[in-house]
Parts: sequence; C-alpha cells; structure tokens
Amino acid sequence: MKKITLSIFCALGLASATTAQVNNIHAAPANTALNGFSTARGPNGTTGHTVMRAQYLVPASEMTAISGATSINSFGFNLSAGAAGGTPATGNFTVWLANTSSTSYTMGTTYNPSGSGLTMAYTGVYSIPSVATATTVDMTFTANFNYTGGGLYVAYEYEGLTFATNSATYNCVSMATTQGATGASASTTPPATLGNATFRPQFRFGVPNPNSNDVVVDYILPTGLIPANTYSMHGIQAMIRNASNTTLTSIPVNYTCVGVNSSTSTFTIPALSPGQSTVVAFPTNTVVTSGLNTYTVSVPSDQVNTNNMATATASMNCDKWAAGPNVTNFAATAVGFNTGSGIIYTKFQVPVTTTLTGARMAISSGTSNTGNNTWAVLANAAGVGIANSNTFVIAPGMLGTYVSNYTFTPQTLNPNVDYYLGIAQPSNAVGYFPIASSTVTILPPNTYFTAALTATSVSVLQQNLGFLGIQAIFAGACGPVGVNEVVGFENNLVVYPNPAVSGKATIKGLEGSNKIEVYNMLGQVVTTSVSDREEVSINLENQPAGNYLVRVTNSNNLTKTLKLINQ
Repeated sequence: MKKITLSIFCALGLASATTAQVNNIHAAPANTALNGFSTARGPNGTTGHTVMRAQYLVPASEMTAISGATSINSFGFNLSAGAAGGTPATGNFTVWLANTSSTSYTMGTTYNPSGSGLTMAYTGVYSIPSVATATTVDMTFTANFNYTGGGLYVAYEYEGLTFATNSATYNCVSMATTQGATGASASTTPPATLGNATFRPQFRFGVPNPNSNDVVVDYILPTGLIPANTYSMHGIQAMIRNASNTTLTSIPVNYTCVGVNSSTSTFTIPALSPGQSTVVAFPTNTVVTSGLNTYTVSVPSDQVNTNNMATATASMNCDKWAAGPNVTNFAATAVGFNTGSGIIYTKFQVPVTTTLTGARMAISSGTSNTGNNTWAVLANAAGVGIANSNTFVIAPGMLGTYVSNYTFTPQTLNPNVDYYLGIAQPSNAVGYFPIASSTVTILPPNTYFTAALTATSVSVLQQNLGFLGIQAIFAGACGPVGVNEVVGFENNLVVYPNPAVSGKATIKGLEGSNKIEVYNMLGQVVTTSVSDREEVSINLENQPAGNYLVRVTNSNNLTKTLKLINQ
C-alpha cells in the first residue's frame, strides 16, 4: 500500500501542465511525484542566500510532455510560499541549460556551467514574490533554447540585491540517487564547490504553443454524494479553457446526464482569449432519494482531442454529502500524517439552514491504524475550528470500510457559507495513515486542505491524492432508500440472489424490450445488454466486490434502478 504523508505547512504543487497566453508551461516533475519542500534548493530571498548556486539533472522521464517541442522559451519555479516580510527580495539571476541523454548526474560538485558545455539561456533580475501562499515564477528567455528531446541539465546562480525577512519555499522531489549539487552563502563570494543533493526543486519549462484551435474541458465540479434531505436541486459546473494561441469564439459545450436525472444541454461560450478559462453552469437537476447520475461534458473535435471531455458521477442519497463518489473499492493509497499530527479538510456549502450531526470516514486497510485515535473537526470559513466530534479508537474490523462513529453536538450551518469538515490525527510514536483514497485522473483544485490541530487557517492541498473518504451527515427525515421507483414502470422487478452468488444474479419481472445497464460506484458501465425476455442474467464474476446499480430502461424510455451487491 502506498502511504502519503501530508504536510500542514504548504500546498504541494500547482497544475502539472497549464496554458498561459500563447506559451505552454509544463512542470517537471508532475505533481504526483512531489513529496516535500525546501528553503535551500532555490534562492530564498534572505541574507543567508546572498549568493546561491545549483545544478541538477532533469531526466527525460520528466520531459515527456514537451518531448516533441523544438525550443524552450522560459524557465521558472513552483513555490509553496514566497519570501514575505521586510523589503521585497530581488537579485541577479542566471540560468544555463544543456540537452543530455544521461540517466544519472555527472556534473559533480564543481560549479562551472560554461566549462561543462551548458548554454546561458537567461540573465536578468529575479524578483521573489513577497507572498506567504503558493505562487509561481517564470523568466522569459530573450532567445529560445534549442531543445532536442530527452533530459536536461539545469544550472543557476543568484546574487541578492534586496532581502526579505522570511525564506521562500520551493516545491521539491526526492530522488533515489544524487541528481544535483547546490550551495549558498551569506557573503558575496559564490561557493565554488557545492554539496551533492538527492532533493531538488520542481521546475517550470515554457514552450511555444503551436495550436490555433485547442479547447480543454479541465474538470467537472459535481459533488460525489448529494443528500436529498438538504438539497432539493443539484447543479453541475465545468471548467473550460482555451489552450490555443489565438482567441476562439462561439465555443459549443455539450452536457449529458445519464442516470436517475437523465438530461442533455448545450451552452455556447461567446469568446475566450488565449489561456483564458471560464466556468460553465448547466441546468440543475431535482435530487431524488436514491440513484446514480453520470455527467459528461465535452467540446467538439479540435487539434488536441485527448482533452475534449470530462466525466464525473454523483450518488443521490438521503443524508450524506461528499466531494468524491461513495466508492467501496479504494486505491492502494493511504493518506495521513505518519507520526505527526494534523487535520485534512474538505470544503462544502449547504443551500439552506442545515444541522450537521456527524461525519463518516473511509478507514484505509493498513494494520498500523489499529488502536489509534481519530476525530472529526468542523471549521468555519476562516479555517477556525468550531466543533469537534467524539474521539474513538480504530478497531481491526473498521479497516478498509466506512465508519460513522464521528458524532457532533448538533451544529447549525448557515446557507451559502464555506465550511470545512475534516479528520484529525494526533501524533503517535508509530506512524499511521488512516484515510482511504480512491483514484481519480483529474482532481478539481481547492477540494482538500490541511491544517495543524490548533491552527486558525487552512492550506490548500493541491497534490492529487484522489478522492478521500470524508463525508458529512446531516439531520433530517429519511424515507426508504434503495430502489428508485418511476411511475408508469413495472414495479414487480426484482434482482436475485442479492448479494450475487459467485458474481451471478438474475433480473425477473421484465416485460417487453428492455435495456439493462450495470454501473459501478464510479458511474462506469460494466455490463450492458438488450433483451425481450422476462428474465435476464447478470454476470459480475470478473468485477470487484462492492455495490452496483442495475438500470433498466423499457421501450417507453422509462427507467428503474435497483441496487445489487457483488461479494
């Protein structure tokens, strides 16, 4: 099981590939490889870094996103925090680059980029941002660097002119072997000999954007669980971006919802300038007490068709809210603070005055969780904790399952106001990672946050760890949850045996011609068939154990959804 140690001090990175105007910016490595941060791997803006030098190998594996480019026209950093306080930090900065086929670092500890065959790509003033939050810095070359593919050697030198009080912090990645060398000094004499480093910054490389027609559906903003006792309607939004090098007009965006609220819609964006993003809102759907919706947002074919569509799911239920889907099969990833302490939050709003009564959490399957404490925390819009649940001990039977043991003194929540619901983990001599994660290709930004146990603010967690099993439970009457009845459809449908035996079950009570679709809890269709028989067999023997939805659509386009458990 992969274990992810959370940091409560900073965001772990920005998007691995973004478009700004007519220039494409790609991060090396991508966010999924980031595992820390440092104030010593880049110019930090303090007097301790009056002069600073570094040289690193960027392997070809980190450059695949731009392997087809013929030039690089900018260089930069992703910072988890700038150099805040005092005078804004500035200094003279020089960047050297060289193409390489090397798979291991060979430049040693002597700083001599020109003598090592590197080409000066940039020289100018580096103004370190004076902010305490995550930010980026890019320096545009006066002449493009000829990139031939493969890896890169990067060397840079900084000499401070003005200085800040607090050090800038750089997003970094750990390497198994030496991947560079670095050194800094409080004097004005640059270090000639550097120290080997297995820990280096995340770099940003800019390449000219060749596409004149590239529209991207970056992500959909649904909610994975929608509680009917709180939400009467549910809307879907999608982030659409112009990734081309020219302004585009009259961009059609198509929306399809398949499930208990099937619908379609098209929205036309009047115009988007290069690099501009906009949020498109689609018509709201009435929330029903049980069932699954699968949402697809797409744009027409263009020069890059791999980014033209995004899909998400939402499960309608009685009283639970979550940012991610209610999956039962988690990724082989466990998230936590190891031996440290902290809180991981998800942000949410409610549409009406609502009472929060508890939280539900997916416990990872790691045996180190057993015997350790967790509790739920509710924080206000500023990130200040306003309520704690009871504390309970994780038992062996809870591993790999959802538990609803977090109970609050009822908390009244105001409508359309940000709240944070989180799971707290105290420090412990033996490390543990209690939160289970489900894999997701694109995680919308600002989904999860971290904070110290006593913090009065939160920090955005931008590393994609997948959807985490954190759910809010609201007070309110709940009707029967299970089968979604549709007036006018046969009400004598049954699926048996349930749970399925050896992955096999049967639907009985069909009349006429019917389409039978089986969905997993990610909203993916795992089997589909059309039949005019009264009974139809379902075979899930090659599917993972968990809950599935069987959706039957008759010749009158009426539907009925039944729940099937595959053990």
